[in-house]
Amino acid sequence: MYIVLFVIALFLIGFVSYAVKKNRHDKKLEFATEYRQKLHEYLDSKGEDNAAYGWLIHRSNKMQSQMGSQGVMSNFRPPYANYMVSNYPIILNMIPSLNEALKDYLLRGQAEQYARAVDEALLRHHGLVTDRSDYLCTKLRNPIAWFQEGVRQAVGSPVYALGMFGIISLSTAGVIVSSVIFRVLSGLVTLIGFASAILTLVIGWDEFLAKFQLFF
Repeated sequence: MYIVLFVIALFLIGFVSYAVKKNRHDKKLEFATEYRQKLHEYLDSKGEDNAAYGWLIHRSNKMQSQMGSQGVMSNFRPPYANYMVSNYPIILNMIPSLNEALKDYLLRGQAEQYARAVDEALLRHHGLVTDRSDYLCTKLRNPIAWFQEGVRQAVGSPVYALGMFGIISLSTAGVIVSSVIFRVLSGLVTLIGFASAILTLVIGWDEFLAKFQLFF
């Protein structure tokens, strides 16, 4: 009976975990959509909408952080420069540069380049977040995925506990949980737990324990 309750708990943990992830990604998707819309409002005004520009600047750090590597150009050459800038943050740098270019008639060509680069980066990020949200939506409709995620959370909880207490860093804990060895271990635990639950339901807990002791 206890193992059945434990398996049910794993299903619930997995479902809640995916629901939380889906909600988090939906918020990212909503913000990415809003940021790109504000950019287009600003561009449509040809740089005259100061309120839209202020909003873009105010939320630029959040957008840059959310985009991660998608918001960084590995190498960028500023206009008329003879040098390259490595790891160039697109949002933090190009939004102000776009504003400056739109204010100067002679720099309108640069404004178009900045606008295209920012818009394409935002569009790529929007597509990534959309795909991730769709993927999580399929997981929310898959009970087997709930169980797998529940096992992964249960097995990974000691590792995350070490990170919370400062024994290892949280980033290291994330790397461990995401490793191939950990995924294989979680898969084995999932298989054993699922099989145990089925056997318990079919033959009963007492008989299952008897057969388990006999086997070993």
